[in-house]
Amino acid sequence: MKKYLKITGVLFFLLIVAYFLSLDFSQIYLTPEGALKQFYSQNDVAEDMIMDPLILAGEKVVPLVIQDIKNKNMPRRRYAIGFLGNGSYQIALPVLTEILDDAKEKPYFRGDALIAIYKINKNIGVELAKKYQTVDNHLGLMSLEVLSDSQYANWRRSYSDAKNRVHY
Repeated sequence: MKKYLKITGVLFFLLIVAYFLSLDFSQIYLTPEGALKQFYSQNDVAEDMIMDPLILAGEKVVPLVIQDIKNKNMPRRRYAIGFLGNGSYQIALPVLTEILDDAKEKPYFRGDALIAIYKINKNIGVELAKKYQTVDNHLGLMSLEVLSDSQYANWRRSYSDAKNRVHY
């Protein structure tokens, strides 16, 4: 009987440990500031995984990202712009439109902003893309991606992929 109780106790303990190991504690302790810091500082990560800390933090990090992308020298700015579109954050439309409409912005930031806008609101994205489709740079190419409703313009990284560190 003692042996049975001991085995039962050990099995119960292992069951509890397994349960706690299955929980996702990463989000409990990751503050918006911590997620942004991790986004800036992570190294040796595949390009499709760069925005993962932001995806995992979700809506709570959006105001910080919106504030930071106003800085034209923001590190990893393209991925931050992409994150806002990837999550369809409506609140980001004004700053993304500002980037798109600013002729002093680099064309790749403007093109990325257009794709992000399209992911947030397809109708607005298409109307804006019509304005820039003849431009001979990254912005023009992204306009054509939007107007053709391409796979590229519609691609999104899921929370599950970010959480499970899936690389494509």
